[in-house]
Amino acid sequence: MVSKRKDSVYRSGNSTSCLKAKCYTIEEYELLGVEREPGKPAFALMAERGTGRYIGSAFITLNREMRERLWERVQEHVGTAPKGMKRLSRA
Repeated sequence: MVSKRKDSVYRSGNSTSCLKAKCYTIEEYELLGVEREPGKPAFALMAERGTGRYIGSAFITLNREMRERLWERVQEHVGTAPKGMKRLSRA
């Protein structure tokens, strides 16, 4: 999220009139699948524990070996896109 002073104009790059804030949530979720496009980072598709309701996605920041192991396991269970997901899943 980027916040800026009311009287300033937004410009990309470093500025003294804008503040960039990164927000994080730490929780445990169920892994529904992985969305992966060539040349782009993979995303974990997540759901609430217990309900299975899709809540969003997050970058997968594992090392290469672990990402490949995860991808192999995901490919064994390919299915339809999670209920409530607004974009198509390629997993």
